[in-house]
Amino acid sequence: WKKLENIEIDSDQIITQSSLPLDITDCRDRIFEMFGWIHGDGWFTKTIGISFNNQDGDFEIKDEYVKIFREYFGVTCNPLRDDSVSLQLQTEKTECMNKALSMGFVPNRAYLKELPTTFNKYSLNEQRSFLRGLFSADGTIRGNQMNQIYFSSNSEKLIYQVQIVLL
Repeated sequence: WKKLENIEIDSDQIITQSSLPLDITDCRDRIFEMFGWIHGDGWFTKTIGISFNNQDGDFEIKDEYVKIFREYFGVTCNPLRDDSVSLQLQTEKTECMNKALSMGFVPNRAYLKELPTTFNKYSLNEQRSFLRGLFSADGTIRGNQMNQIYFSSNSEKLIYQVQIVLL
């Protein structure tokens, strides 16, 4: 057994409860990770945005996700906030909103967030990547042996949907 921090992407496999190998090399679709992050630490209401908080350790992934967000949605504007505490980037362009809608995003407030309506149509790798981003944003690992995985959200519906997906 290895601690999560010691798992190597090109050489290790995760064995699930059903004893089927989950090859972590398949989880490289960073766009779907970014979608997951948006569902955790972002928003999709009248605008779509992504947020990072330095106090949560988010800045480790910030530069990569900001680059993907800018490229995918064609965002060139300055961030809403960019200081030593947080970075927030958003767009309200119609074409960006339509792109998010086409990926199954449902515009809602935080307490009403849900999985994308097209989540079940994503490939297995895309689903894994989405969940990786979501858990990176709103999950944590705890316990004496770092073997307890937690996920939190203001949205009961999102928590329930994630629970079902993980069964």
